[in-house]
Amino acid sequence: MLDIGIRNYQQQTLEQLLKSNCSYVVPYFQREFSWEKDDWDDLLEDVIKSMKQTRGHFFGFMTFKKAENDEIPIIEGQQRIATVTILVSVVRDMLLEMNEDIGKDLNKEYIKSIDSLSPETPPFFKLILSEMNKDFFKKYIQEENSPNKKFEQFRAEKKVNLSNELIFKCYRFFHDELKKKAEKIGNKEKKDYLVDIVRTVLRNFIVITAEVIDSSAAYNIFQTLNDRGLDLTVTDLLKTYLFDKVGDSWREAKEKWDTIREILSVVNTNAFLRHYWLSTHGVVKEKDLYKEIESEVKNKADVFKFLENLKGEAEVYEALLNPKEDYWGNKTTVDLLNELQILTTQMALPLLMAGSRLHEKEFINLLQLCIGFTFRYLTIAEAEHKVLEKLFSDIAIDIREGKIKNAEEVKKKKLSREYRDDDMFIKLFAKKEIKVAKVAKYILKKIDDFLSAEKEKYSDRITLEHILPRNPDKEWTVYMKKNTMEKDELVNRIGNLTLLLGKVNREAQNAFFIKKRDLFYKKMTKLKINEPLKEIDSWTKEDIEKRQEELAEIAVKIWKI
Repeated sequence: MLDIGIRNYQQQTLEQLLKSNCSYVVPYFQREFSWEKDDWDDLLEDVIKSMKQTRGHFFGFMTFKKAENDEIPIIEGQQRIATVTILVSVVRDMLLEMNEDIGKDLNKEYIKSIDSLSPETPPFFKLILSEMNKDFFKKYIQEENSPNKKFEQFRAEKKVNLSNELIFKCYRFFHDELKKKAEKIGNKEKKDYLVDIVRTVLRNFIVITAEVIDSSAAYNIFQTLNDRGLDLTVTDLLKTYLFDKVGDSWREAKEKWDTIREILSVVNTNAFLRHYWLSTHGVVKEKDLYKEIESEVKNKADVFKFLENLKGEAEVYEALLNPKEDYWGNKTTVDLLNELQILTTQMALPLLMAGSRLHEKEFINLLQLCIGFTFRYLTIAEAEHKVLEKLFSDIAIDIREGKIKNAEEVKKKKLSREYRDDDMFIKLFAKKEIKVAKVAKYILKKIDDFLSAEKEKYSDRITLEHILPRNPDKEWTVYMKKNTMEKDELVNRIGNLTLLLGKVNREAQNAFFIKKRDLFYKKMTKLKINEPLKEIDSWTKEDIEKRQEELAEIAVKIWKI
């Protein structure tokens, strides 16, 4: 039989694994922590089921590389070991908060070991995650502290990458679920319940472990076990592929990769990679992206060129999603980027990545074009997303290749083909429902700004108002029946929406039109958009439609290219 580099198959409990005198470490080619709520929920459900039935639970296969210097690299199984460590850490923190010494025992045996004969020696942790996770994991999971103090510390964090945010959400999930279940029983039973949770997951959960003999076998098995991407993301696969292509230079490649991941620490890296490809090569489905990149990046030189390109594009991408004046150099660009994010958080990014290469004034013109076009095409017309994705990708590539040099050429050569003209826009706007509050507020605020000569800034105090409320009172109910009004057909129509300054209590918001008109629209507003409402004595379907048609005539002058 041919040797594939696997040895020492064993059946083990998680307790046997975690009680070893070694640290389990995540190799450089592995992904960061990525399990989400469904995974945590499944784990806890399996623990509780096993606890009630007092039976074993098969927890899958895990593969490790042979120990080196008291460290065991995890080839397959790190998400499960990390999540179990979080669960045990939560129970430990809850028990210590109850002044139960068993929490200290859990800490010493399964989370971190302290040499009692050499207390000055730093503790060794039973699990060491990847570079992006390990320090955060130590601070918020492995180090003991009360859950509330950890929650308080986390709230004070200024910037947490997406993977670390998942780690902390997992901690909070287990804490909240166990607290909810334990609140129904007394303190003695609560302690026993928490201990039983840990005992069950450590002693009842069975894994089949295997050992690989060297790094080459480890890398190959890592990819094979994950079936070339069924469980891995594009980012995971790409990282392992790039490091493999550079051979002994993997540390240099890893340094560049880690820089890119740090730039994108609060950004979805998979989305970035696809948007980069849309902006530079053309439309590609997410499932095909890895193969596309693999076909282009074939050798060591390609890898380092590719990583260098990604770094520059990552800086632009992060600045587009989190715009700041110190990066863009002017407030206008920041305001326009924030405005565009209300309308579409993703669709325009490939175009803007390329467009950022234009002169500052032309980039501002491009942003204004994107806002007007996107509002008509997506927000109001709800037209084909695929068409717009291809259109923006084509424009981005043309900008990069020098075929388009300014915003006016974007408008004439590309956008005019799919532009929704004024007549069509007015017709669609006059029938439009808006269910997303931030989009509704944006539309009404832009209209109010257009109407107001002074253009005072009220953004921090503005609230969205449904004139016919979502929860109408009895007077409204009688009125709607009398006037043949269907609430669900009218409540989210643009004509039924307006703005108020400051918060209004729920009871007042649900009051009948005449009461709200006299209390709010006449007395509590400086907003021009509400002026016509002060003189109206009814609020029927016809009134809503008439107001929406009037707003459409204003909107067509605001959103244009």
